[in-house]
Amino acid sequence: TSDNVKLVIPNKNGKYDLLDYTKCCEKLQIDVKKLPMYKAIRGDSSDNLQGIRGLGEAAAIRLCYRFNNITELVNNVQSLSNAEKALILESLKSDKSPLLFEKRTKLASEQLDFLSQQSSK
Repeated sequence: TSDNVKLVIPNKNGKYDLLDYTKCCEKLQIDVKKLPMYKAIRGDSSDNLQGIRGLGEAAAIRLCYRFNNITELVNNVQSLSNAEKALILESLKSDKSPLLFEKRTKLASEQLDFLSQQSSK
C-alpha cells in the first residue's frame, strides 16, 4: 500500500470523500491492507460480492484484527465461536465462496505491481 494511493468513497451527503491511507484506516476501522479480507467476509454490493451470510460488519472487523489473512482465518477456524465457525465452513463448501475473493484480489494486485514495475523501467 502506497501513501500516494487514495480511496474515493461515497459519503452520506451524496458526494464523495477522498481518503489517504491514514484516513482509510480510521474510516474502515481496519488496516487498508486487509480490505480484501474484510470484503471477502462482509461482502460489497458495488463489487457484486456476496460475503458470508450471517457475518456482519462487527464480525468482519474483529476477524480482520485477529487474523492476518483468509488463509490464517481458515486454518484457525476451530478457534472461533460455534456460530462463526459454522458460517465460515458453510461458505467454504461453495466454489463461489467469497473467501476466495481475497486470494484473487491479492494475485491481481501482485500482477499490477509487476506490470507497474516493468513499465517504469
